[in-house]
Order: sequence, then C-alpha cells, then structure tokens
Amino acid sequence: MFQKLIKRFDAVAALQLFQLLRYATLIFLGICFAKIGVPKSSIASLESLIFISGLVSFFWVNSGIQLLLSEYAGFSELEKKKSIFRYFITFQLFSCIASIAVYFGTDSAYSLTIAIFILFGTPSLLNEYVLYLNDRKKTLLAYGILTSSVLIVLSLGAISVLVIVFNESIEKCFGITLIAFVLVAIFRWVYSIFLLFRFSTPDFAIIENTNWSTLSILVTGFLLSGSSEYITGWFVKHFADASAFTTFRYGTKEMPLFTLLAAALSNSMISVIATDKKNGIALLKQKGLQQMHIFFPIAIVLTLTAPLLFKYVFSETFYESGKLFSFTMLLTIPRLLFPQPILHAKGAQQWLTIAMFCEIVVLILFAFIGFHFFGLHGLVAAIVISYLVEKLVLITRLKYGYNIPLSDYLSMNWFLFYSSVLLCAYLLTFIFY
Repeated sequence: MFQKLIKRFDAVAALQLFQLLRYATLIFLGICFAKIGVPKSSIASLESLIFISGLVSFFWVNSGIQLLLSEYAGFSELEKKKSIFRYFITFQLFSCIASIAVYFGTDSAYSLTIAIFILFGTPSLLNEYVLYLNDRKKTLLAYGILTSSVLIVLSLGAISVLVIVFNESIEKCFGITLIAFVLVAIFRWVYSIFLLFRFSTPDFAIIENTNWSTLSILVTGFLLSGSSEYITGWFVKHFADASAFTTFRYGTKEMPLFTLLAAALSNSMISVIATDKKNGIALLKQKGLQQMHIFFPIAIVLTLTAPLLFKYVFSETFYESGKLFSFTMLLTIPRLLFPQPILHAKGAQQWLTIAMFCEIVVLILFAFIGFHFFGLHGLVAAIVISYLVEKLVLITRLKYGYNIPLSDYLSMNWFLFYSSVLLCAYLLTFIFY
C-alpha cells in the first residue's frame, strides 16, 4: 500500500506531505494536551520552545535553504555534494551560536532544554531538502512518518506513565514533553550525519565557496518579513498574559500550515524554473492550481466552522482561538500567489528583500493600530494586510521588470472565484459568531 502511495507523488508533493505531517503532529499533540487537561500556562512552555527556537533561526535557515535550491541545478555532481556538506556545517555553526545566545540570553526555566533543542534540531531541518534534491521521495515520507510517530509516542507515553503509574499531576509532569522534543531533535541530527556520508563530499572552504552576498540579502529579507509571527508574538507576550499568548498561538496555527506547504511548493520550484524557465513557470501554474483546489475549500470550511471546532475539539476556553483561526484563513489568498520562485531562479533576490521591507513596515504600522483598537484580531488583520502588500510588490516587479504577467503563473479565474467565496465565508463568520 505504501509503495502505491509513493508512486502517486512526485518529489514536490512528497516534500509538501512531509511538511504537512510535521504540522499535523503538533496539532494532534495540542488537541491531546487540551483534552487531558494540561493547563494553558503549562502548554505555554512548549509553545515557548517552538517560538524561541524559530525566533533565533528562521531567517538564516530559510535563507540558506532557498540559496541552496536556487544554486543546486547549476552545479556539477561533485559540487552538488560539496554544497550539501558546506550548508550543513554552516547550519551547525549558526546553531551553536544561537543555542549559546538562548542559554545565556533568556531567563526561561527551560533555557538549557531550548538551547539543546536548537543545537541539534535546527541543522537537521536541512534533511528533507537533501532527500528532495536527491529525489528520495520514499525515504522522505518514511522519515516524516517515523519522526512524527516517535514524537507522539514519547510525548504522550511519558505523560501517561508518570500520571498513571507514579500518580503525578499532569501539570508537574508536562515538562517531560520538552525532553521528548529534544530526543527527537537529536535523532534527526544523527540522521543528518548519515545523510552527509551518503550524499555529500567534505568541503571546508566555506568562506570561499559560499555566496555570502546573496545569502546576506536573503537573511536581511527574512529578518524583515519572516519575523511577522515573532513580532505579533512579542506584542502578545509583552502586553498580555500567558493565557492570551496560548490563545493567539493556537488561533494562528494556520500560519505555520500554509507557510510550510506554500514554502515547500515555492522552494521546490526554484530549481525547476532555474533549469527550464518556460516549462518551469508552466509547471508552477499547474501546481499552484492544484494547491487552490485543495486548500481554498479547506480554508472556506474551516472559516465557517473554526469557532465551534475549537470549542468542542479543544475546550470552551479555546473558543476565542477559533475566531482568530477563521480570520487567519484569509492568509490563504496571498499565500497561494507564487512570484518568489521565479525571482529566485532569475537571481533577483534583492527584490525579495525590498518586498519584505515593505511588508514589515506595513505590519508594524498596522500592528500598533490594530492591537490598540481590536486586540488579538487587530494583529491578525495586520498580518494579512502586510503579507498581501509583499506579494503585490513582487507581482508588480515581475510584470514591469521581466514582462512576466500574473496570468503566466496563476490561474486567474479560479483564484478570483475561490478568493471571493473565502471572503464571503469570513463575513458570515464575523456576523454570526
């Protein structure tokens, strides 16, 4: 059965499914924690681990991955293997710096745990892309299923043993979940070493052979744009309590889902377009339409039902998170626009940074206004508006700078239809909830 499933997926779909598995695991664990009565204040410790580890690494991780994908198609076979080695070593060095900064720079009771999680977990984020670039879709899916399963078993199994056998309270033993996350991160890191032996060739000339100028442009851009989640998270952590932070994080879980899946498609298409511009852009349009047919209907249904789903799937206290979730579904509209891989393939990364700068300016402006007048809902509105601005800048650049209109890489009629229905769905939710 697994073999038949694999044959139906290409490498791009396998990468997207991997990201979906990772996200679904976190959602499943969140539901389980809420159902067994873990207090919001305790869940906040796990959310902080994920939040802080992402905060100190998202900008250089995403930049490194996108640069690798844009360069890889033009490398010789030997240089491809050397590049994988260089990027892993670079990721490991940056992870060491980030883990030290977290350990000495935070006052969290779990600072050591978070630092270890970053040290081992962050470099292993390269694993799925190494498998993707080497067309190991079967291994990629197996790796995703295995790591997700182990994380679930360790997290819930350890809590069950402590509560049932040793009669500990759920609140006291929840810290064991953080250890489970660290153990899985170490397992992924060990697998990274295996992948290095399998798919790379040692090359320690990192300074000479790495495109630092382009990498710095991408890092700057991600520091601006990718920080939106962390800017809004900072607002909540500093101007509200831990309960509100958990409410906001649960309510905006859509963002990681659509970010990961859209990024998987966008990243995977960079090397394809770089290899063959005309056919690559046509394939991007086809893949984008497939995404629309899947995610717009899901977003519409979730928009209409999220408040009730959160109330009954989680608990009554998560009803407000459900309303935020409905609002965040509007991010589906800009996320299903894909100008980025074309600009990456053309080596125009500076325009990505310019667009991200525009996004962050709009986000900060609207976040201050939105949070002051509308609270958590105002923050979500600021995210939606700012992300739409970023995409409009990139679309305009492709149109007038490279003569590539939006219709070349987007199925316009379907996009407008789905977007209109989604907007109507949110209006109904806003009125009746």
